[in-house]
Amino acid sequence: MLLQKPSLTNKMWKSLACGSFINLQKFSYKNMINNVKCIGEDTLLQSSDSGIISIKKCPRNSTFQNISEWLLAFKAYMNAVLILYENREQKLNIYRNHINELYIEHDFLAVLGYDKNQRIALVVNWDAILIDQDIEA
Repeated sequence: MLLQKPSLTNKMWKSLACGSFINLQKFSYKNMINNVKCIGEDTLLQSSDSGIISIKKCPRNSTFQNISEWLLAFKAYMNAVLILYENREQKLNIYRNHINELYIEHDFLAVLGYDKNQRIALVVNWDAILIDQDIEA
């Protein structure tokens, strides 16, 4: 089943394809809207009449406020991953459910830290899956 392709930058698609760490915050709804606005603006350097070069950055929101925002961002991340690797759906669903269960028992910020550590550890150990990592919340 081919999902609707999310509007991601080429850099994000390359990171997903190569298995690099991606901050899940980049998949938040507000940041996805900003991605659409910035598509085609891969040139980050702009010069003014006075010869000064400045870097143009797309605005980014940096913190999830609650589990609902995290779940929406994870769903967008999952949709992008499944376009590249459709066989990962079950593992991603299991991981999402695991995070939901942790949230019931633990502080939201602790769960966010756990999630980030899990995804970083996965980049370091390609043979593992998200749920296999032994990192405490």
